[in-house]
Amino acid sequence: MKTWMKVVLAVLVLGVLTCGLIVGGAAWWFDSNKEQLKADGDKVKAEAADFARGTDADGCVAEALRRLAAKSGFMDEVRHRVFLGECLRQAPRRPNFCLDVPERSSLIAAAAWSVDFCADKAGVDPQACGRLTQEVLEACGGSSNETDAPPR
Repeated sequence: MKTWMKVVLAVLVLGVLTCGLIVGGAAWWFDSNKEQLKADGDKVKAEAADFARGTDADGCVAEALRRLAAKSGFMDEVRHRVFLGECLRQAPRRPNFCLDVPERSSLIAAAAWSVDFCADKAGVDPQACGRLTQEVLEACGGSSNETDAPPR
């Protein structure tokens, strides 16, 4: 076997082993922390339900954006998405809340809507905001032609 083939093979084997270690490490971490993650998720859902009793869907979005501006780490973003999703499920919606929200399955329209929505949100990372808006797309469920989307 030629030397260059041995090098390529060694690099491929090393790459596969590295990927395996990363996936295995992530699986181990999630398994070790699943109870804490579940407790955190339940706590955030309870906060969202509490918050939803005193506001509407627009208030949920504003609060999630405020939280995102304050903390935007990976796990913080997950908490904010859980908060927003639960809050949108519980809070009443004003008429036309979902009017301009495209179907989530329409990827280009959904991405363009997210970019436009996040464009004027000062203090919020646009990419993190775009990920957060996925909860609005999910909550509206492609109801862009509805005049009023009641809470589920």
